[in-house]
Amino acid sequence: MTVRYPKFEDLVIRLGYLLEGGLTRKSEKAAVRTLKKLRKIGCRFMFAESGIGVFLWIIKPTGGGEVHRSIPASGTVENLLRRAGIHVRAANSVGR
Repeated sequence: MTVRYPKFEDLVIRLGYLLEGGLTRKSEKAAVRTLKKLRKIGCRFMFAESGIGVFLWIIKPTGGGEVHRSIPASGTVENLLRRAGIHVRAANSVGR
C-alpha cells in the first residue's frame, strides 16, 4: 500500500507548476513561499544531474524512510533557493 503525504505532495506539485512557466515577480514570490513551507515541514533539497538535465530533489523524511520527488531545475531555481534561505548540497551524478 502506498502512503501519501498530501501536504508534501501538494506543495511539490505547486512548486513544479510555478517553475514550469516563465517566472514573473508574483510567481517568484510564490515559489519562495512554497520552498519555505517545504523546509518548514522538514524537507531537504539536493540537485541531481542525469543524462537529460538537472533536477531538484525534494526529500521528506518519514517514520520508516524517505519520500523523494524531483522537478526539473533551471538556473533560476538556485537563486530562489538562496532567497528562501535554503542551502543545497552540490550536484551529483545519477545513474552512472
